[in-house]
Order: sequence, then C-alpha cells, then structure tokens
Amino acid sequence: MKIRGLTKKLFVYFLIVIILSLSSVGIFSYMTSSDELAEMVENQMNQIVGNAVHHTDLYLKDYERSIVSILTNRQVMEFIDLKANREEYDFYTYRKMILETSVDPLFIRNPKLASVYLLSDKLNAVYYYNGVNEQSFNADDKRKQREYFLANTTADGKLSILNHTIIEGQENQMLTLVRRIRGFTSPELNGLLAIEMRSADLSALWKGIDLGKYGYLFIIDEIIIPSESTEE
Repeated sequence: MKIRGLTKKLFVYFLIVIILSLSSVGIFSYMTSSDELAEMVENQMNQIVGNAVHHTDLYLKDYERSIVSILTNRQVMEFIDLKANREEYDFYTYRKMILETSVDPLFIRNPKLASVYLLSDKLNAVYYYNGVNEQSFNADDKRKQREYFLANTTADGKLSILNHTIIEGQENQMLTLVRRIRGFTSPELNGLLAIEMRSADLSALWKGIDLGKYGYLFIIDEIIIPSESTEE
C-alpha cells in the first residue's frame, strides 16, 4: 500500500514538473514569436509607409518643378512689377502671354491641376482655371488672399502646401502649393504664385496601401515650436 501511495505521489510530482516545464517553454516560445512577429510587422509597415512617402514626395516635387518653370518666365516676373495704375491693355497683354507661354502648357502636362494664379503686392492678379468654375475677385478679396498667403508662407521663397482654396464650393477638396516670388527688376519677393490641385488625386496614390483596420495616412503642416523665454 505504501508503495502504491508513493508511486501516485511520484506520478503527480512528475506530472506537475512536466506541465510546468511545458508551460514555461510554451510561454517563452509564444513571447519570443510574438515579439519577432511584431518586429516583422513593424518593419513591413515602415517599408510601406516609406514607399508611400517617397511616391508622395516625387508627386509633389513634380508640381514644384512646374511652379519653378512659371516663376522663371520673364512675362510672369514683369507682371509682378506692374504698377497699381497700370494700363488695362498692358494687363490684358501680360495675362494672355502668361496663359499661352506658361499656364496652358502646364495644364496640358498636369491635367489634374484646378487653377493657377499670380498676385502682386500692388494687388495685380491673374487667375486661370482648369475644369472648375471661374471666380472673380475685387480688390478687398485680393488683399485678404495676399494677407493669408503671406501669413502662411516663408520669407525665403520656399514652397508651402496649404489645405486651402479660393474656389467657392471646393473647401477641403483642394491643396494649394504657393510660394513668394520676385519681379524682374526688384530683388524683393513681392509676388505670390499658387497652384491648386485636387486632394483626391493625391490620396489616390495611397489607395493600394493596406495599413490594417485602424491604419491611415495623412499629411500635416510643419509644427513650429516657439522658443521659451527664461526669466531670471
């Protein structure tokens, strides 16, 4: 009887040891596999997002090059220098020349563009539209546009991308690429050049990207953190 009782106890002890050993190995293997899987998924997501960012940068740089091709146009630079009391014939001539030499070729190369416009510090402005309703603006409208763009662009002439539009009824559906430009005779950046593109065309670049059920891509503006002043 004693031998049977001892055998049962040994069996139970061995069973407990085996269960604990298998449980420890299982938990360790699960944790290791889980960490490796999480790392693999993270690396894949980084590659996916990296590719998306790369293609988005290429897409936007193509439009940036288009802007450069316009701002180096002599007629564009001379238009920025036009005086406030310019002759209507001069205004009409420059508007027509800029359309023929710069804007029409740009719309042909980039049919997804919705508008292109120029605005000087003298409030001389020309607007060109592609597949959207044309808008007209008075002097007060132009002044407000200029103030907005000056507040949201840098003084060094770098390109800014804004969630903004001047086209009525297209709010939150357009992105505006804008930068300050100079005239032909002045070194000052006294003009603005902007193009508007449909944001849906940009998001179309990301349609084939699967970030999971709760994943999404978005573009944010640059965050500028003001320096804190220290008081003694």
